[in-house]
Amino acid sequence: MPPSLRQLEALVLVYRLGSITKAAAEMRVTQSAISLLIRQIEENFQLKLFDRTTRALHPTAACREAIMAAERILAGAQGLSRRMRDLAEIKAGRISIAVSAGVASALLPRVFSTFRSRHPEVSIDLLDVAPDELLAVVMDGRAEFGLGSVEDEGVPEARVETLMRSPLSAIGIKDGEFEQQRRLTWDGIISADVIMMRHGTRIRRQIDEALAQTGRALKP
Repeated sequence: MPPSLRQLEALVLVYRLGSITKAAAEMRVTQSAISLLIRQIEENFQLKLFDRTTRALHPTAACREAIMAAERILAGAQGLSRRMRDLAEIKAGRISIAVSAGVASALLPRVFSTFRSRHPEVSIDLLDVAPDELLAVVMDGRAEFGLGSVEDEGVPEARVETLMRSPLSAIGIKDGEFEQQRRLTWDGIISADVIMMRHGTRIRRQIDEALAQTGRALKP
């Protein structure tokens, strides 16, 4: 059975301090508890770790050989503990975010600037994906969450939260007529030369569905 971290800590402290009494004070336990931890290691591996006299402890050759490995294990465990605390407090780590191009360019620069000033040791992996691919990227674990225009229909495992709403806009050339219109109709848009979002995007699907309800279709 491998020694526990508690046993290794007792071994290293007794070796460094040369005293069970001092090791007990360092670990805030009794001297008998330290003696028991050392004895458990010795009995487990059938090794003598210290030669005991009335005045001092002297590490054996086996102890000197084992102490370097024990110190490496303790250092690794302590490093892992610090890392886990940092992750819990968002001091360090890595996070993957899937975003659509519009969100990435319009919203994230200011958000990331604020986040990095608060959490400089956290690395961010930004995955630029099409809006209709956001859910798939999050569901298969490539990103912890996604930002963009998505629909949650048919995906009960996903939780979609609305962060903001934006209007659907028409952009036209200032030709003396377009900018004068206070209200646009679908008939007016259909009769014009139009550049549209591609099929498969959420915006295009919403427009096509709205027009289909009135028996019309957009031909960009």
